[in-house]
Amino acid sequence: MSLALAAVLSFTAQAGKNGLNYVITKSDTLICANLRFGFANTKCKLNTGEKKVIPNEEIVTIGKNSSIKERKPVYLDNAVTGQDALMELIDCDKNIRIFKYEYFNNSADRLDVIISFYEDGKCINTLTNADIGQVYDFVDHYTDNENELFLTNSPRSEQ
Repeated sequence: MSLALAAVLSFTAQAGKNGLNYVITKSDTLICANLRFGFANTKCKLNTGEKKVIPNEEIVTIGKNSSIKERKPVYLDNAVTGQDALMELIDCDKNIRIFKYEYFNNSADRLDVIISFYEDGKCINTLTNADIGQVYDFVDHYTDNENELFLTNSPRSEQ
């Protein structure tokens, strides 16, 4: 892992724990006194009073009130969709980072939740509308069974 990436991850973890508001883009990191996440843009008021508007598609990571969201590829039925989204980091367990992505499923007329599991920056599995027991059963099974791969169209499954 590069030193820069390690520094950003360390900063991200600390910022989330301390309740800091921040936005990381590909080119900048902003610490915000106030942060409003909207449909198309995020508004950041800096400590100096200066206001910045950041298009949401430029955001790599955002932290607000101890919640952290990172841009990740969207998988559906364990296959990559070609889309990405800001997903909420909900837990880290046994070196696996667990993210939640909610979306409205038009065909079923309901809100669906995709739980994505990442190890070393790679998605290793997804579960749709899983309960908390299923999430941690996967983590326990995965770590107990020599890290089996579950994704079919993952770049990692081709290695």
